[in-house]
Amino acid sequence: MEYEVPEELKNSKYNFFALDTSAIMNNPDGIKNLFEYANKTKKKVLVLSSVIDELDEISKRGDVIKSYLARKARNVLNEYKNSKSFVYVDMTDYVKIGTNKMDIVLNYGHIDKQYLVWSGKRIKENGHYSVDELLKYLGYMYPVLVITNDKRIIFDLHMKRKGNAKGDAYEFDGVKEIYKGYAKLSEDKLNEHFLSLSDEDKLKYFEDENGPLYPNQFVVFDDNELLVREKNKLRNLTLNELSSYYSPKIKMKNVEQRAASYLLMNPDIKLVFLYGPAGTGKTFLSLLSGLMQWKENKSSVGDLARYSDLVAFMGIYPVGKDIGFLPGSKEKKMKPWAEKLNDNLKSIKKETGKFFKDLKGKTQKIDVSPTTFLRGRNITDSFIIVEEAQNLPTIIIKTVLTRVGDGSKIVVIGDPDQIDNKYLSKSNNGLVVSINRLVGEKYDDFPEVMGVMNLIKNERSEVSKVAANRL
Repeated sequence: MEYEVPEELKNSKYNFFALDTSAIMNNPDGIKNLFEYANKTKKKVLVLSSVIDELDEISKRGDVIKSYLARKARNVLNEYKNSKSFVYVDMTDYVKIGTNKMDIVLNYGHIDKQYLVWSGKRIKENGHYSVDELLKYLGYMYPVLVITNDKRIIFDLHMKRKGNAKGDAYEFDGVKEIYKGYAKLSEDKLNEHFLSLSDEDKLKYFEDENGPLYPNQFVVFDDNELLVREKNKLRNLTLNELSSYYSPKIKMKNVEQRAASYLLMNPDIKLVFLYGPAGTGKTFLSLLSGLMQWKENKSSVGDLARYSDLVAFMGIYPVGKDIGFLPGSKEKKMKPWAEKLNDNLKSIKKETGKFFKDLKGKTQKIDVSPTTFLRGRNITDSFIIVEEAQNLPTIIIKTVLTRVGDGSKIVVIGDPDQIDNKYLSKSNNGLVVSINRLVGEKYDDFPEVMGVMNLIKNERSEVSKVAANRL
């Protein structure tokens, strides 16, 4: 789905939009459309020189993903710098350091000099003007809508709106609800007449009563019965069918895991999104499904073996303070991030026993790489797992998906509640935005090669359940 300017912006009373670094980096295509919208409506988009300075600084840092995003953001600004909606605000001319004063005032899109006191805030840090303080100043003193993903700016301006702030902040590309992949109904609607119908009539009956279903969308009745829409029918998925996918020792622990296993093991579904909190089995099921369909394990899995390679891409954002660069080869650099896969491999070996022959030796052949190594690749005949996708911007998810070649299947995993990338939030990260854009606005827009499942129940341990639910 092509990005469009949100209705909240179209209906906004503000004629001035001020861009924050985070908004431009996360959604450069959306910023393009914002400029186009402003050109048509005679509104102005303010670009502070401090924002450009910050983009330049980020582009020179060691983080390859952030550098790429910063360069792409600069390219968008360069593309529109001569448009009638673009207003460049050179803060080196309009900020007086040491006097706690700024001489910037908006007057129909022009900048005029006038001294204004700004509460003694420190507005220059490490040689650069503090972007968040400047944007908060604009939103406080003038009727400006600050376009940002920075929660601090949004909170401060929302609080000041209760006082005498003249502007406000808007979270760019915020998503209110994520497509879950299933419809949940009570058992009283699972009547004998419905169960006696053919699969084709089940779908018609269900949609007449409850509205249309997307392709590959599930229907869950009281956490027990599970049906799935397959083209023009609604088919019951039995426990025996789902159990046949895996080693006899593997048991699905809840209905969401059963639905996920269907998506993971169905060769016609080439793109799978699994999301949910920690301990729900996202990585375990994905890795298990990859092993079950890997040709390296053909002697164990027989005809289920479909893919020559098993590939895992990791979004390498640390929890807490970054420890910096790691020495050594790619394999040594990736070792800390690959531990998550190793933990799940140990669990799989424990639960499957000797089902997989020489599992330890074969897992050395799994290709574990950072998403930064994707540019230019064409990954064919592979089962691909993308981990920690909630820490990736939408443009990186797009890059990942466009690398998928013939004969490959890709599984994108993440938890929108665990964001370690400071430029993203629960509503605007690449995982969430990609799911909703790919789903489309109409049921006919949904790609038939795609399936989505929101896993909910933590099955890791009692400690994990308590921590996830209460902390």
